[in-house]
Amino acid sequence: MGVTGTIPPHLGNLSFLTLLNIGNNRFHGHLPNELALLRRLKVVNLGVNNFSGEVPLWFGILPKLQLLLLFNNSFSENYWT
Repeated sequence: MGVTGTIPPHLGNLSFLTLLNIGNNRFHGHLPNELALLRRLKVVNLGVNNFSGEVPLWFGILPKLQLLLLFNNSFSENYWT
């Protein structure tokens, strides 16, 4: 859709979300830690944006997460162990 900007930390207040699909836009910057509060998320599509920084480790603690799409961004490497 061509939406540009950063992800506001207040998005973490939408605790009812089960799907977050903001792929194919022009979002940039880091992902706010407040997104870790979205414990009901099953699907996250952040692909084809320009997010940077490390892939947040808190993705690993989202209990219902089934699909995580992060392709075509500018994340730096980190090693999940």
